[in-house]
Amino acid sequence: MAHSAARKAALVRGNRGAGFAHLYGVNRRKTGGLAAQALLVSLAGRAAAAMVIAVAAAGCSSGALSGITTAVTTRTTGIVATEVIIYEPFTRSGTVAAGIDVVARSGNADCYSGAISSSRRDAFRCITKQNLLYDPCFLDLAGPLRLACWRGPDPSQVVIVTPERPFPRLQNHGSADVKGGFPWLIELGNGQYCADDSGASLYFPGIGRANWDCPHGLGWGAIHRDGRHWTMAYSSLASAIGHKAPRLTEIPIKTAWF
Repeated sequence: MAHSAARKAALVRGNRGAGFAHLYGVNRRKTGGLAAQALLVSLAGRAAAAMVIAVAAAGCSSGALSGITTAVTTRTTGIVATEVIIYEPFTRSGTVAAGIDVVARSGNADCYSGAISSSRRDAFRCITKQNLLYDPCFLDLAGPLRLACWRGPDPSQVVIVTPERPFPRLQNHGSADVKGGFPWLIELGNGQYCADDSGASLYFPGIGRANWDCPHGLGWGAIHRDGRHWTMAYSSLASAIGHKAPRLTEIPIKTAWF
């Protein structure tokens, strides 16, 4: 997903939430490698700027919602089971897969590290000459040297980039871990697509960290997996920006992309 960046150094330190700016029009500042002490919200008429009462470290890991002090309601939408999809923007013959919409070709990009939103060995983090950050970008393993970078909000839209050399060797990245890992994109039962917020984010004591950015709200803590039925604690964006902990609703996850 694209994100305007003033300096590449700031991006390398962990300003991961590229999806946040795309979905909400939110700009975040970093200070000394920590999460922003102020969240500057320019919601294009959706909400006024508000002071964040707590901050999370940029590398904060996902955690379960232990000791929740706010009310949580459950919403069901008739979803039988969560569909798990291994995202494949290219075919095994090196062509763009059916259903993938190439919305732009951004030319050369500096794909300087593995993706932070995905642990797949073919997923990278790239910044273009236009100073746009994409994460994740998936390497074409069979065709020319190129990557399909997710643009959002739905999984079909990608930007094609050509990586500059030298291309990083990722010894620690593995294949998609559906059982023990985390998806980089989910679709909720209410129709919203939510991206992994892998950088600075909101945090409330007793609730935890907002790990998912959705067009109209936030997903809190870890995904709750009950067999094939996955859910997420969700709040509206308006209720999360302020001085009080948001009211959470447990919403089914319709689809998860790894």
